[in-house]
Amino acid sequence: SIAIILDIGPHMRRGPPGYARPIELALDCLKMLLQRKLFQQSKDEVAVVLAGTEISDNPLADDDGNFANISLARELSTIDWDIVQFFNDNIRTSDSISADIIDGLIVGVDHLVKKTQGRRGKTNKRAVIVSNLAGEMNTDELERIVRNLKKADVQVLLIGASISENDDNDDNGDGEDGAPDHLGGAGAGSGNSDSERKPKTQRQLDNEAALRPLLEAVDGYSYSFNDAIPALSYFQLRSVQQRPWKANLELGELSLPVCGYTKVKPAKPPSMTTVYAGDASAQVSTARATTLNDEQETEIDEDDVVRGYRYGSTLVPFSEADREAMKQPEDKSLTIVCFTHRQNILRHHMLGDGVSLFVGDPSAPPEVHRALSALGEALLLRGGVVIVRRVYSRASSPRLGVLLPKRKSTASGAEFIVFEYIELAFREDIRTYTFPPLPLDDDIVREVPSLAKLQPTQSQLEAAAAFVDAMDAGDDARLQMSEKLNPYVQHWYSCVTDRALHPDNPLPQPSAAVMASLEAPAELRPEARQAEVHDRLEQLRQACPIVPRQTSKRQEGKTGADVFGDDPLAGAGADNGADGPAKKRAKLETGETADDIAAALLRPRVTEVGAVTPLEDFDALIAQGQTDAAFSGMQRRVVQLVSDSFGDAYFPKAGACLRALRATARTTPGRGAAFNAFLRDWLPSLRRDRPAFLTQHLATEQGRRAMGFLSKDETADSDLTAEQCAELLASSSGGADSGAAGKGEDGAEEEEDDMFGDL
Repeated sequence: SIAIILDIGPHMRRGPPGYARPIELALDCLKMLLQRKLFQQSKDEVAVVLAGTEISDNPLADDDGNFANISLARELSTIDWDIVQFFNDNIRTSDSISADIIDGLIVGVDHLVKKTQGRRGKTNKRAVIVSNLAGEMNTDELERIVRNLKKADVQVLLIGASISENDDNDDNGDGEDGAPDHLGGAGAGSGNSDSERKPKTQRQLDNEAALRPLLEAVDGYSYSFNDAIPALSYFQLRSVQQRPWKANLELGELSLPVCGYTKVKPAKPPSMTTVYAGDASAQVSTARATTLNDEQETEIDEDDVVRGYRYGSTLVPFSEADREAMKQPEDKSLTIVCFTHRQNILRHHMLGDGVSLFVGDPSAPPEVHRALSALGEALLLRGGVVIVRRVYSRASSPRLGVLLPKRKSTASGAEFIVFEYIELAFREDIRTYTFPPLPLDDDIVREVPSLAKLQPTQSQLEAAAAFVDAMDAGDDARLQMSEKLNPYVQHWYSCVTDRALHPDNPLPQPSAAVMASLEAPAELRPEARQAEVHDRLEQLRQACPIVPRQTSKRQEGKTGADVFGDDPLAGAGADNGADGPAKKRAKLETGETADDIAAALLRPRVTEVGAVTPLEDFDALIAQGQTDAAFSGMQRRVVQLVSDSFGDAYFPKAGACLRALRATARTTPGRGAAFNAFLRDWLPSLRRDRPAFLTQHLATEQGRRAMGFLSKDETADSDLTAEQCAELLASSSGGADSGAAGKGEDGAEEEEDDMFGDL
């Protein structure tokens, strides 16, 4: 319970031109204090006593003039928007009437004691005096007042004057004519500095000296407006009482009772409710109806509506009963799955919306705490962590998490072990992305020469490192995140407050305090440091100039050949057989477009000739210098494609691979004879098992040239003439090139058995 004693005497309205008056600062403090408690959904009760009113409206006033000009403006009641509106609209200072602030304190405390008398439990009682202490004050009975305050267990808080033991004639910004320096306050002066404030008056010094023993006796505090307003200028979310999550940390038959406490969790503003714009106090209800998507919009009962999941093109109904049957409820638990090293837990695998701290259950026997301490010490010594399976409740699904041991210390210096719990991701939670890296490795540049222009120079790397060093804030305590306020939450509360107090005004701009929270602290940006950062930034810009990219217009009317490339069977001869693969390799090695470069960077490193993209894999192995692996892998892939083909489905791909193999062997020293040996070994079995492949590829001159042996005219590694190559091909293929293979007596080609055709 709080009693606010506000001084509204004439001394509270006087201030130097261009600066906020003491009464304005006092009202700012009170409104901020009450607004914070409103948003915290505090159940505190507040009474308001005004000192300096024209009438005497309080239970202690009498005809003898005692407690005159003091009014009990609001009896003790729960904080609501009405009291904020009261301080916003109804407070006016008196022109000539002043009252004793001590009398106002007595009226407020008397009201607190009477209203809280007989309540169950202990009620915290506070009296908040808001005054600059520049008015008259009777201190004759302060000792008796102190005894009564201690007896009633009332704490006193003074806002408007800072009283300390060594307080002298120093300026605290709250003198009668002072110029307070508050954050985003009502004062107009940016030059509101300490040197411009006038010293305290003698009356203020006397009143402060009289109140100092009172505050010390009741453990009270005093704050100047200059100190109070910045401390009250930010809003606080509703404080929630921390309740432990109790479970047993289980490992086989070992069970250790532990308690988990939320350490970090996202704080969000309270959710808004739906109200009627014409009258926000009116009750609003929502009625829903479910209808079929037909012409009549037939309404159906809610019990007939179930959720459905798309399985291919079919919607599968899944009722609530099905969902409940699918669940396998378990009691809450915390089970150790395994132990592992800390470096095995990657930062990007950490999930969840917060961090919890686990300690031993206070009610558990000492053996439990010793076991947990021993476990934590062993893990810290080995750099290990605990992987656990956590079930929060019977209604929740099991989650995977990690317990990180941490050594903490109390205020007295005693150390203890806690475990930080962070949820881990399952395989389905991880999104895998591959981004093109900068080609810092020379091996990548040798593999893809076109990336050389993207490789940063040593001077560019040094310029970037110098810029980072200039911007590095180090381990400065001013950057502690536990002290950083969320500017969105603060501005949200400010807008709600302004809309409640001024419903017709536009929403305010973010306050100076909110904007300041978005900037780096001034201590981290001195002039010398700014000059250094500016110089390093200019050096970085010069080392890494940015030039506009020249883009060509998008080509229109592309044909299928433009999109998918040439026919795999076209250009298979000895003269142009190299054009296909050579063009592909040339495009890979000398491509200049961003898409080509990105594709080269994103492509995984090739280790073998695969079945999906054999041509690209073959070219990549050749570019990597793995010639033996490329040729042997391509030979095996050609044989596999032909032998495993369903009908002639893989024949075009096998033919393209064979042409690429022949063209590369023709231009690679020492590979011509090996290619001829491969054909000698393969053609007899091919004629026996897959004659259709020979028929397709020997039907044309281009096909025969693609399948042919390499002659002396094409490569120095061959010892065959062109005539010998033709004879050897004819004999190895069993005369398939005569055109008789695969023909019937009437000259019509015989079709292979086709199961699907027969069906």
